This record gives sequence, structure tokens and C-alpha cells, in this order.
Amino acid sequence: MDHAPRAAVPRFLRACARRVVPATLLASVLALGVTGGASGAPTNHTSPAAVSSSTAAPRAIADAPDGQVSIFAAPADGGLVQPGGPLVVELVVVNKTDAELPPAQLELAVGSSTIDTRFALDAWSSSSSESAVDRLDVVASLATESVPPGETDLLNVSVSAEGLPFAATDDFGPRAMAATLTSGDAKLAQARSTIVLNGAAAAEPTLVSTVVPITSGLFVDADEPLLSSARLAEQTAPGGRLEEILAAVEASPNSTVAIDPRILASIRVLGSAAPQSALTWLDRLTALDNQTFELPFADASLTLQSQWGAQQPLEVTNFDFDIDPANFADPTETQTPTPTPTESADTGVTTPSEDGATGTDTEGSAEASASPEATAADTPEPTATEDPEPVAPPLPTTESLVSFPYTMSGVVWPQAGTVQSTDLDKFRGWGGESLILDDSNTGVSTDADFTESAQATVAGWSAVIAEKTLDDAIDDAVHATTDEEWNEAATRIATLLAVVTRELPYEPRTLVGTVTRDEFDGDRLAQTLQFVDGLSWASSTPLTFPSDADTGRREASLIDGSVGETSFNQMTSVMQTIERAQVISTIFDDPLDYSDPVRVAGIGALATGWATVPAEAQTAVSGLRDYVTLTESYVQLGDTSEALIVGRDTELPLFVSNAVPNRKVTVLVELRPTTGAVETGDAVALTIEPNSMSRVGIPIKAIANGTTYVTVNVMTPEGEQLSSTKQIRLDVRAEWESIAILVASVGLAVLFVAGLVRTIRRRRAAVAGAGAEPSDAQTSEEDSTEADADGKHTADAAKTEE
Repeated sequence: MDHAPRAAVPRFLRACARRVVPATLLASVLALGVTGGASGAPTNHTSPAAVSSSTAAPRAIADAPDGQVSIFAAPADGGLVQPGGPLVVELVVVNKTDAELPPAQLELAVGSSTIDTRFALDAWSSSSSESAVDRLDVVASLATESVPPGETDLLNVSVSAEGLPFAATDDFGPRAMAATLTSGDAKLAQARSTIVLNGAAAAEPTLVSTVVPITSGLFVDADEPLLSSARLAEQTAPGGRLEEILAAVEASPNSTVAIDPRILASIRVLGSAAPQSALTWLDRLTALDNQTFELPFADASLTLQSQWGAQQPLEVTNFDFDIDPANFADPTETQTPTPTPTESADTGVTTPSEDGATGTDTEGSAEASASPEATAADTPEPTATEDPEPVAPPLPTTESLVSFPYTMSGVVWPQAGTVQSTDLDKFRGWGGESLILDDSNTGVSTDADFTESAQATVAGWSAVIAEKTLDDAIDDAVHATTDEEWNEAATRIATLLAVVTRELPYEPRTLVGTVTRDEFDGDRLAQTLQFVDGLSWASSTPLTFPSDADTGRREASLIDGSVGETSFNQMTSVMQTIERAQVISTIFDDPLDYSDPVRVAGIGALATGWATVPAEAQTAVSGLRDYVTLTESYVQLGDTSEALIVGRDTELPLFVSNAVPNRKVTVLVELRPTTGAVETGDAVALTIEPNSMSRVGIPIKAIANGTTYVTVNVMTPEGEQLSSTKQIRLDVRAEWESIAILVASVGLAVLFVAGLVRTIRRRRAAVAGAGAEPSDAQTSEEDSTEADADGKHTADAAKTEE
């Protein structure tokens, strides 16, 4: 489950321990006089104790209160004190004032009696009463050095068994511990903790069910919405996050494992290209002996989706965008088939038959040698075979990529403290059968004066209620970056389980502890699980839900929680981004190849673990939105800002560019007039290759002269407007075309008339010249004609006389 930000003490210790040099810690050893007694009365006698100290370099300690002196205490070994063994405690003095802290006195005190109830434990941890500290036994007292402003003093204190106020043979149990820094009569700072004597437990151990999530992590990347091959190789290799978590639950078979299907899909979608370490990791996960159940894809928060108003949780429709068919081809199908004839074409010798005949007996061989013609006749002619048509390899389905042999089904594990009563019906409709809640989301029995078992019925649901105090301690433990930080968290785990066991020593109950859903340290998880398994007053057990036949289960009421306004706003942004990606995707040849990765990444942005890091969650959501916005901005109109429109029916030329990497786009370009000066036709489709620009002519009809504007829109093929739009100023001259035609017509008429006049004049000039002075040729021709006429006349006269 997810919790509030981790306590300041672990973060502070992490900061301090990084600056401490172990060799320096052993630089000075002081012999102190300490008294130890078995009674609860404070004593001031001496017994041996060892102390080492070191002053850390100056630093800013963000977790310590400003303007104050603070002290922190972390017992070693998870707060466990072995019978007859020493108590080892690390103490850190922090000065966050503006003045130097002068040398002071530091006292470490331990209680002799055990803490036996949750009420007593809460009173000790939260109370500031000095009377409770005064009842403790001082087991170490030492002087501290001066601490400059903004610096720390780190001390390791070891108190032998003889100096402790309890015997090695005493019963197990938690005891109070306090470290107090004083100067004269003034108390400068105080830290409270506990230790646990790890003696024999004369009681039935408390049962502990630990739920461990194995998630794909907190990331949102539309380019790689699944775990990439490189990321899988890194996280499943030795020392990788997924490898360490799996190794931890393998070593703790009673822990219950919640599995994110995005991991399964990420490995399987790679086919033969998956890293070998990832395939091995998946085999080990499948072979787990632990109880397992399924988380939503990417561990998306169901309470967030329910309270936002989703009717169905977001699901992945397919993984085709990440499937390479070449990675699923059968290697045997790529080999060239070799023919296996029953007879050799060269020798005529048959191959062995099923009855054992070899075909090489002497008689048969002699006949074959004597009759080569017969041999040739009997030899079958080789027949040509056609190559088979290539068959596409079977590709994995969405269901096959996320399938897993879970041992439990229908388990709903909402974000801690967020469930409302209205969510329960939706959970049921979404396939839920049982609930994991935490005690901040449920009410306790009013008459219970002890810690109740986790199994319960909540509003008709079979449920288990996780112990938030235990969850918080586990959370701090698995995020520890130093041994001191882990020891502080482990001390709280051991103390809580010891107190619950001592409440009802012979009536064991079951507690449920859950591990945080963000990215934690797998090695620290293993250390924590093994620590719990090693406690004599606790016993690990698989998670179980109460059945209808379980008469001992308790009834618990639901206290409504909420995911918060910030999460609502983030989901609204994610849903809008997914919807916008679906709109934009229609400009591509394969819309799903663009929209599905955005959808998968959007589901990842709803992961439950983001609740622990709200600032990073907002960054992830904004990054996804920017990715889609950038894609849309890649399709842009050219720089045209004005144009001259001449005539009534024409086209407006426009240019549209496509900067989408490796994707061809098809869009509609539309003109919308702002006045009645022009009319436009339907939008025109335009296909643009990647990283190129294309021209399109948009029909336009001029109605009136003057200046007007048109709006140019680029739209998807379905008519949804994209972000690229602009206004173009048009200078319309609707009559210029008619005037130009008239002028051209008049010009042609003038040319025609001029040509006609010229032709007439030339003919008239020719006729006039012929009448005034005939040419020699004409005179000769006329003379010849007259002579012929005279001759003909003479002949006719002679014929008449006869």
C-alpha cells in the first residue's frame, strides 16, 4: 500500500551516514561508569560501556527542524538485543541553529519492564511526558563535543549486558529507550525509540502476511510504453531491480506476490529478441511457490478511475504497435527442405525399408549391372517441386501476452486510505471478489482492547485490513539506503509484532503488511522479509481472505477516503490526452500504431505508486500531453498571409508541411470565409510524405470586389480540426476577369479590322496599277490573241466562199 511521506528520522540518518567514515568512529574509546539493574528504579552507578564518536562535515539537514537542536537514535540489529549480548545504538546530534552548540551531556536510558499493549506503545511513542523517561534506567552517559551551526555529531554507543536493566533470562518483549541531550538543567533535545529482548517467546507467534508488489515501475513514455529490451536487460540482470525483488520473494515463500501484467507483456512482446535474462526471470516468476494475484495493467489506480467517473477501467486494446513478426517466425520454416527419395537417381540402389531390406543383395546387383537400360527405365525422373507459399508466423494475442497462472483471482488492492462506499459496486462490476484495505480506511470494533486479526467483512466484501503502522515501517525499511536507516525501521517492525504477541500470548492473530507500490530496494526487501521470518514471536503465512463459513471473522465499517483533487486533475489530463491522440491518429495510415502507445503510456500515468511522488506524477502527465501536442504541431500550414483573387472562379494555392518522423499524413484543407465577398467549396484532401511539403489548390469563388479574410483550417480525414490554422488576407477583384476579356476582345477586333482594311487597300492598289500601264507581257499576250482571232476570221470567210 502507499503511505504518507516517510518519517524524517530515516531520511536524516541517510544524510548523516553518508558523511561518516567508519574508521573515524573508532578513533576514541571511553570507559564509562554505568549502573545496570533489574528493577525499574533509575540508578546512577557504573558498569563498562564503549562509546565512539565522530563529527560529520558541515551540511544542511533538511529533515531536522530549523532553529533547533535535535537528536536521533537508531538501535543496531533492528532493535534486537540478544540474551547476554550488548545494546548498540547510533546517536546523531544535529545543530540547526545559528549559534555553535557548546559541549553537552548525553544520556541513554532503557526501561526494565516490557511494553505489553498497543495503547502503552502509542503512549510512549507520542507522549512528551518527562515522567515516563524518568522511570527508565540510565545505561550510558557521555559528554558531547561542540557542534557548529548546520553540522552534526555522530556517536556509536555500546552497552554490555551487565549494564542493561534486564537479565538475559527475562522473557522476550519490547522496552522503551530514550536519548536525552542536556546542558546543565536545560533539556536541549530528546529522542524516543524501543528495543526488543530477543529471548524465548512463551507465546503463540503472531501470524504475518506480507503482500509484495512486482510492478513495472513509474515511467510514462509514449515512444516506449512498455519496458524496453534495454531496460529489461538491466532490471533482470544480477543486481537489477526486478531480479532483486524476485529473489527476495523466492527466499520468502509465504509472502504473497501481486504482479503487474505490463512486465509480462514487455517480455513476451519481444519474442526471440527478448533478453535471455528476462526470459529466465519470467520462468522463475512462473515457478514461484508463493501466492500470486493480478494487479491492473501498470498498477493503474482503480479508486482514481472509479471516483473520476470511469464506467470501465482503462485497458490495453492490443500490443500490435510493439510486435515485430520477424521475432515470432519459426526457425525451422526458414530452412530449405531437403528431398528424401526412396531410390538414388545415380545408382538405382534403394534405401532401407521398414522391413529391414537393404536392396543390395547379389542377385539384384547383378541384374542391375547387366541391364543398364532397365536400370535407367526403372529410375524415377526427378520431379520439380514448387516452393511453398510463405506463411506468416502466428503472432501473440493480447490475452496471451498478459496471461499468468495466478493462484488467486478477483483481488482488489486499492490505494491506501482512498476507497469510498460508491467505489465498491464498481469494483464488483469490474471483476472484484475480495479487498485489501488498510486500517485508515476502516473502523475498528468499539469493544476491542487488543489488536484484531486482519480478516474481516467490509460492506459485504471479503477483506483483509492491513496494519498501517506495520506498512509504514516496512515502507521505510525497503527504502533505506543505510544500515542505520534500516535498523530504525526494523526496530518499529519488531516492536509492533512483539507488542501484539504479548497482548494475547495464546490467541494468535494475523496481521497483514503491504510493501509500497513505488520503486523500492529489492535487497532491503529481502533483508526485511528475512528479518520478520527470523523473529521468534512472529510467523510468516500466506495471505488468506475470510470465507462465508468463517464464523470468527469480524465486521468492519468503511470510512470513506478520497484520492484527492490533484489526482482527479491528473486523470482528466490523461483522458483528454488519450482522446486527442485518437483524433490525431486518423491522419496516419495506421491510426492504432500511434494511438495505442499513447493509451498504454496514459494507463501508466495512473499507476498507484505515483501517489507517493505527486510532483513527479504531474511531470509525467504533462510530458505525455506535450508528446501529443508536439505531434499535432508537426503538421503546419505554409507562410502564406495574403493573396490576390482575380476573377470569379479560381483556386487559392496553399502549402502544408509534415514534420512527423517516418509517418505519412493525410489531411483535409478547408477555407472558411469571414464575409460574403467570397465563397469556398469543400475541403480538399492532401497527402504529405514525411519531412516534406505539398501544394494544394482550394476552389474559391469571388462575389464582390474588395479586401476580405478567409480562415484556413487543417483537419483530419474525419473533419476534426488540427491545431494549425491561420487567416489569409484576400484582395478580391471579381470584375477584372471580365474587363480583361473585353480588352482582349477589342484588341482582337481592332487587329481583325486593321488586317481587313489592309487587304482591301492592297487589292485596290493592284487594280489601279493594271489599268494605267500594261506590262510587256500583257501586250504580247494581247497581240497573240488578236492574231489568232484574225486568222480564225480569215479561215471562216474562205470556207463561206466555197
